[in-house]
Amino acid sequence: MDLMTILVAIIPPLYLFYYIYQMDKVEKEPLGLLIKLFFFGVLSVIPIVILELIFSNLLAIKMAHLATDFLGYNSYQIIQNFLIIALVEEGFKFLFLKWGSWKDKNFNCHFDALVYACVVSLGFATLENLLYVYSYGFENALLRAFTAIPGHFCFGVFMGYYYSDAKYYYLNQRKGNYRLYLLLSVIVPTLLHGFYDYVLTLEYSWVFILFLIYIIMMDYLALKHIKRMSQEDRYLDLRATSSLKINEGEEINYE
Repeated sequence: MDLMTILVAIIPPLYLFYYIYQMDKVEKEPLGLLIKLFFFGVLSVIPIVILELIFSNLLAIKMAHLATDFLGYNSYQIIQNFLIIALVEEGFKFLFLKWGSWKDKNFNCHFDALVYACVVSLGFATLENLLYVYSYGFENALLRAFTAIPGHFCFGVFMGYYYSDAKYYYLNQRKGNYRLYLLLSVIVPTLLHGFYDYVLTLEYSWVFILFLIYIIMMDYLALKHIKRMSQEDRYLDLRATSSLKINEGEEINYE
């Protein structure tokens, strides 16, 4: 793997790391914490690869007799892409995210959750990308720079969106809502990720158009969430303060 291929593999996730970091307008997160979360994302690759191999082999054994049947094949692909690949990857990213950030004193604003979730996702995506391009080369790195890397970033955005609400409800003594939003912070990115992977298994001429539309829509919604939450950021604990200064001379009240 030459230097150019390595750069094409790592520059997109690092750029997105910088993008989400600079969108945090209220209170920048410590770089030490973000680097820790990035490497938590990298470490998540280990259990993910092990479990995906185990479950994929078990699924292949259990459903081998359905491989030639249309419904059987699609059932296999749905289980493989939604429950094995997407759920395992997003589930472990969530576990490493919660382990590394939930009790941290710096997790005090809504937008922090987006930053943390995106950074964990980008840590995972960076190592996954390097492994892919090591096997498949420069062209694969170039393609993934516009598909898989932004995809993982978007999954992180939606994970962080609900993770933020979970922490908000937890701090403000609404435990039922807290559990619901923790669950949504895994389920929503899992569904988005599963559909992303499943579409790529379909063998129809129109699939590329569907995939392209899906990527564009997901990117658009993710960026819309980022910009809105960046502009409307506020403290998670309502007892902490009733207002935040976003820019010098500009104040937003939340009473």
